[in-house]
Amino acid sequence: MIFPRQRMNDRLHGALSATVGYNSGNGWIDCNLFVRYLDHFIKHVKPTSNNKVLLILDNHISHKSLEAIEKAKQNGIPSSNTTTPHQQQIAAT
Repeated sequence: MIFPRQRMNDRLHGALSATVGYNSGNGWIDCNLFVRYLDHFIKHVKPTSNNKVLLILDNHISHKSLEAIEKAKQNGIPSSNTTTPHQQQIAAT
């Protein structure tokens, strides 16, 4: 979860087990927050080059940083893991 605030409030913790919360000044994800989330995802899902995981994402710019792409590739998450808005619309119907 991403919260629109400068500092985390302790009352925002305590959601479901293994849920993480990050704060962002505007409430939107950015490249740094996505890499932090990717670390969390890798820690709990434990993908490897022999046990790959498909992480389906939209085409938001925060998912396309070089750091995120390299981290995903090194941890068994294919880099061609984004969808176009058209594909998202078809999947939603």
